[in-house]
Amino acid sequence: KEEMQTQKTEFYSKMFKLVLPIVLQNLLSAAISSADVIMLNYVGQTSVAAVSQAAQYANILFSVLYGVGTGVTMLCAQYYGKKDFEAIKIVQGIALRFSLAGGLIVALPALLIPEVMMKIFIDNPETIQIGASYLRIMSLSYICWSIIEVYLSALRSVGRVAICTVMNVIAFAVNVGLNAVFIFGLF
Repeated sequence: KEEMQTQKTEFYSKMFKLVLPIVLQNLLSAAISSADVIMLNYVGQTSVAAVSQAAQYANILFSVLYGVGTGVTMLCAQYYGKKDFEAIKIVQGIALRFSLAGGLIVALPALLIPEVMMKIFIDNPETIQIGASYLRIMSLSYICWSIIEVYLSALRSVGRVAICTVMNVIAFAVNVGLNAVFIFGLF
């Protein structure tokens, strides 16, 4: 009985060490979006509306990347348990191709025809112009996000959640800092 209790305690301890950073990562991801909206609110409602509409494409991409990431996490965790590191590399490669394809499908139109993308959601010319500008700037980040998500998912699957958490903290800090520079004109 005592051995079983020790095993339970060890299991819960390991789970806590894995789950807490993942929860923190998800909170930081939500905080990044919230920080954007809060800071844009000081600029004006048109900017908030434009960015909110433009962000619909990021939400679609996030759904695709979340699906790819979930698949990577499950498969890599299985292969990690079997100590099949070559299979993990293969899974990452395949996932990276899918992820990049999704990122390019969103990034290229965002860079080349953002006005057309905005017209799908809204018909106000001023809002379209602001949203198109935002999409053009964000287009490169969609590609980066596509790459990073695969690697973060693979790291989570092998128990390296601390690296992922640190990356999310850095992303949040950089986002808030760049928002302050570009939205409020600091520095």
